[in-house]
Amino acid sequence: MPPELQAAGVELHTGRLNSRETLDRALEGITCCVHLARSHGTTWDEYRRDDVNTTGMLARACERAGVRRFVYASSIVIYDAGDPNAVILDDTPPHPSIVASQAYARSKALCERFLRRMHTVSGFPVVIVRPGIVVGPRGNPCHWGIGMWPYHSVCAVWGDGDRPLPLVLVQDVADAIARCLTAPGIEGEAFNLVGRPVLTANDYLDELERAAGLRIARQTTPIWQAYATDVLKWAVKTMVRHPERQRPSFRAWRSRTAAANFDCSKARQKLGWKPTDDRQVLVEQGVASPARLFLT
Repeated sequence: MPPELQAAGVELHTGRLNSRETLDRALEGITCCVHLARSHGTTWDEYRRDDVNTTGMLARACERAGVRRFVYASSIVIYDAGDPNAVILDDTPPHPSIVASQAYARSKALCERFLRRMHTVSGFPVVIVRPGIVVGPRGNPCHWGIGMWPYHSVCAVWGDGDRPLPLVLVQDVADAIARCLTAPGIEGEAFNLVGRPVLTANDYLDELERAAGLRIARQTTPIWQAYATDVLKWAVKTMVRHPERQRPSFRAWRSRTAAANFDCSKARQKLGWKPTDDRQVLVEQGVASPARLFLT
């Protein structure tokens, strides 16, 4: 256990989320549950087993235990976020082609749907949060929300890298989640958690280079070209009947640019949430601090 958690008197339970015995034991006396766990699988079967099924088991265990608030960490990955003219609200639905083409997005959308159904049927006190691109101290600065990193010194940015990104500091996400535990009358609601967009991918890489004292080779690939390459791979997999073939989605590729605008006014109003808006603070805590830890 990290020393700061030990010093705070945190009680640690070890076990598996798919074990009813483990869950029931860990939830004894618990009034609120924050569900941050996620699958690190590579196939849909793994996501279904480790994300969708375990989320259902945990939610039912919380219902048995009489938990008064269940906060589920979803993701903005469910959205079509590639249109710079679009405004994404908390009630913007998941995009069908993105959910169909990406296992992670699909698992998040299905978990949300299951939890909302529980709320509708039995009043289960769920609150959903969807953080943006989370950065901050102790995080790996080679973040895949910025681009693809074959090496620490090489980043293939999504698109041209010149659109402001929906970044959010990890401590601001933690603050919003803590507020979700006590804010009255928000059961069944969802909140997007994105700070003021002040850095593009290229800005981020500039600051990362400055903090780490290294040079990062930037590769820019047009989204249509990345999509075309993916279609070719899918066609080959289809020809050989590969079991994990998945039809590519242009919207899913375009969405990686995160060019859309996120309206998070509801989180500010209902939660009293005030994410960091200062560019200098975001750079120091979200880029420079991780760079010094990981890259110097």
